[in-house]
Amino acid sequence: MIHVPKCHPERPYLAREMCNSCYARDYRKRNPRGSMKSVPRCHPERPYHASGLCKSCYLTVLRRENPILATRKRGYEANWKKRNPDYHWSWALQHKYHITQEAYLEILRSQDERCAICKTRPYTNRRLNVDHDHKSASIRGLLCDKCNLLIGKLENNANLLPTITGYLKARH
Repeated sequence: MIHVPKCHPERPYLAREMCNSCYARDYRKRNPRGSMKSVPRCHPERPYHASGLCKSCYLTVLRRENPILATRKRGYEANWKKRNPDYHWSWALQHKYHITQEAYLEILRSQDERCAICKTRPYTNRRLNVDHDHKSASIRGLLCDKCNLLIGKLENNANLLPTITGYLKARH
């Protein structure tokens, strides 16, 4: 039996009732990365890394099977953080709040190095948290951990404050 492609009868038949160019296009459509090995068996939605796994699963297995690699990397990172304590803080200020260390220190001095709400000084080796409006990204001030947590729990809903005050006065 002679096979003739349905797509282009004048061209030679390859497979699946298609010519060579149509089969190649169909194959690439069915296998976007070129082969079935390129889909990880752990998380098919993630890109393939190695050994049939995505990158995060591959690194997890690698660290589990070779604990020396894991401890060496963790030790190096811990030592680097000890040698450069302000780097992460400075980076976070710049990328999360778009301010420099100098701007933070200026705000801190304007608040007399105290929390903007309760006026307490931070504990030793603690910094005040940057309080910012999530909608406008403007900085409102610097807060201690307790006041920052309170503001976070209120979720910027000032209507709850009189209710909370009344509750505390009635039960105190």
